[in-house]
Amino acid sequence: MQDSLLIELQLFPSLQYLSKWLGFSVILEGEEHYRKGSFRNRYHLATAQGKLALSVPLEKGKHQQLPVREVKIDYKKDWPKQHWRSIETAYGKAPFFDYYGEEVRAILESRPSHLFALNWAALQFLLEHFQLETPSFSAQFSHQFEAGIDFRNQIRPQQAKAPDPYFAPLPYPQLFEDRLGFLPHLSALDLLFCMGPEAPYYLAQQFKTP
Repeated sequence: MQDSLLIELQLFPSLQYLSKWLGFSVILEGEEHYRKGSFRNRYHLATAQGKLALSVPLEKGKHQQLPVREVKIDYKKDWPKQHWRSIETAYGKAPFFDYYGEEVRAILESRPSHLFALNWAALQFLLEHFQLETPSFSAQFSHQFEAGIDFRNQIRPQQAKAPDPYFAPLPYPQLFEDRLGFLPHLSALDLLFCMGPEAPYYLAQQFKTP
């Protein structure tokens, strides 16, 4: 029986994030309060100019004190169109962009009112194509997770936390690798657009047992 691992719901998360499904029974934190400066509303892509951070704007208010399921998305600007244009520009020539692109576009253009719903749709898309199991959700919030490994807030944009003992980032063919070198810590969309059906194989190489 696999150990449980608790982690927050992120937007189009990274391979480091998805790799947890390979060694643990994942539980998604569904009862926390929103935290700024995280991957909850942003994700990273590779472009010809380097790494690009895309973020989803949120309605004004004290998100830090809001239950995560209540955080609303701001649509005053047409960010779904901007995100899609960035993705299309970055990956339009990737080998498997035409195969997966429209699904990604549909997620962005679905315009859910809440961030939690958008993140869940994005994660379900990745779980399907990486052939990973659907996780469960936490029933209540607790500062201490005693039923397994607490990995909440360990995967962050600045990567300032201690090294992940369960993850070994290994290079795979990227679209702009010839000019930029290998870029780690991108959204799993990068691997999916570049390697298609082989993506689960490359993901499997990145999980390790400490």
